[in-house]
Amino acid sequence: MDLAQRSYESAQRPGSSSTSSSALPPPIAPLHVYSWGRGEDGQLGVGDTSDQSLPILVSTFVGCGAPPKTISCGSGHTVVLSAHGSVYTWGRGDDGRLGHGDNGWKYIPRLVSSLQDVQITRVTCGSYHTAAVGGGGRLWTWGGACTGSWGAG
Repeated sequence: MDLAQRSYESAQRPGSSSTSSSALPPPIAPLHVYSWGRGEDGQLGVGDTSDQSLPILVSTFVGCGAPPKTISCGSGHTVVLSAHGSVYTWGRGDDGRLGHGDNGWKYIPRLVSSLQDVQITRVTCGSYHTAAVGGGGRLWTWGGACTGSWGAG
C-alpha cells in the first residue's frame, strides 16, 4: 500500500500577483489511500477479497473528515492513523489483531472504537498484532502475542 503524493494548488491573497511576496503558502491537498496486491484477507480495504494489479482508491477516507496521516501493513491486515488521531483497521481479524473486540474479518476500514477518546500519535502492524502510541508515550497493543510481540515480558 502507498499514500498518494501530496499535490499543491497555487493560492494568493486577493489582489496580489503571482510574483508577490505576500502570497499565501500553497494549501496541501488531502491525502488518499490507494492499495494493490494480494487481497485474500480483505487487507486492501476495497470491500472484498479480490487481488488488485493496479492501485485502487480506498474510498472510506474520501471526504470523511478524518484524512489519513500514516499507514502500516501486517501480513493480512492494515492500520491507518487519521490526522485527528483516530485509528482505523481492516483485513484479517484472527487473534483480535484489528482491535474490534472480535476475530471477524473486515473488508473496509473501521474505526477502533476503544481508542476513540485517546489521542493516538503513531500506529504500526506486525504479522499478527497491531500497536498504537498515544500521548505521554502510552502504548496499546492487541492481537496475537506469540514470541513476545506485545512486549509484556
